[in-house]
Amino acid sequence: MEEKNIVKKVCEEMNISQSDLARQLDVTTSAIAQWSSKEVPKMARKTLEYMLKSYKQEQQLNAVREFYKVLHEIEKN
Repeated sequence: MEEKNIVKKVCEEMNISQSDLARQLDVTTSAIAQWSSKEVPKMARKTLEYMLKSYKQEQQLNAVREFYKVLHEIEKN
């Protein structure tokens, strides 16, 4: 099974548009469009992989913070 294009994966998982992604990476929207349908340059691929990894870690950290917040509220009662 072929792996999903990293540009499409990042946009879907982070719920952002290709235009948003282009702004975040400081590249043109046409570069993002090209990467989403063709080979992604190695440096861009690594950047997108780290971007996605960082986003997932941030989501996990927020879930842990929310858990501790709820736990603290339970302990107060």
